[in-house]
Amino acid sequence: MTAPSPTLTAARHGLLLADIRCYHCQALTSVAAIWVADFEEHEDGEVIDNREATLLAYPKWLDEGRTRLILIHSPWMRLAATKTSEITYWANHCQVCGAAHGDHYVGGVDGLYWPQDDEALARPTFVRGAGPLRAVGSSSQSSWMTRVEDVCG
Repeated sequence: MTAPSPTLTAARHGLLLADIRCYHCQALTSVAAIWVADFEEHEDGEVIDNREATLLAYPKWLDEGRTRLILIHSPWMRLAATKTSEITYWANHCQVCGAAHGDHYVGGVDGLYWPQDDEALARPTFVRGAGPLRAVGSSSQSSWMTRVEDVCG
């Protein structure tokens, strides 16, 4: 099977790992967000935008190295269709009951990955990825994302 054309490429990336309460069973469970920096968005083979940092939203496909990073550091992320998005992408799942914690749940306003200050930003553990990232997904930007390596690194 041929790999799809990436919609997002990045020179640097990593995982932001943290714990939340499952909305379904209330157990403490881990979640991850894929952070990328020095990224470019692509459409029809052309660069349509390039920016400093973002979270990879609704990642439908990841290159082999990023898939390996997830399997090692955040095995609770797996391909699944969520009710809110109605698409299949790499989503977090509760480690106790298996409920999907979609990007909207963990990355939306007031979600774990929407910190209001450096203290909240310092809570997740940052796992730096090696090499460039290629993915099919979209970007979800906010000003705090440019400070991840300084505050979490």
